[in-house]
Amino acid sequence: MEFTKPELEYFELLPLLLVLGGACVGVLIEAFVARHRRRSPQIVLCNAVLLAALISTITIGRGLDPHTGAGGSEGRGIVGAEGSVIVDGPTVYLWGLVLVFAIGGVALFAERRLEGGVSAFTGQAAALPGTC
Repeated sequence: MEFTKPELEYFELLPLLLVLGGACVGVLIEAFVARHRRRSPQIVLCNAVLLAALISTITIGRGLDPHTGAGGSEGRGIVGAEGSVIVDGPTVYLWGLVLVFAIGGVALFAERRLEGGVSAFTGQAAALPGTC
């Protein structure tokens, strides 16, 4: 019995690996950093990982090579991770879109200021006088 090592295209899968690795480090921060010190490292880590993943996504998108498939069809991209992940133009576009929205989501969740005494919860906005 012979074991064949799987071939992974690490560069093309880099955005996925960055986000998954960043999530693992985020869990370690959650586990080992005191609650009152946790917010800043998590925000910095999250933004750094998402920006690195976005930059690598753009780099991958610009470097996709043209290929001719079965039946003479032409396209740009690769089939990676032993055929389980396809990295092509639409995939890279969606990765970039998800990462841009994720960066915006981190910015929204990181904001802690409330103006005018208004609650952060929409359901309670009408409970305070002058908020309607």
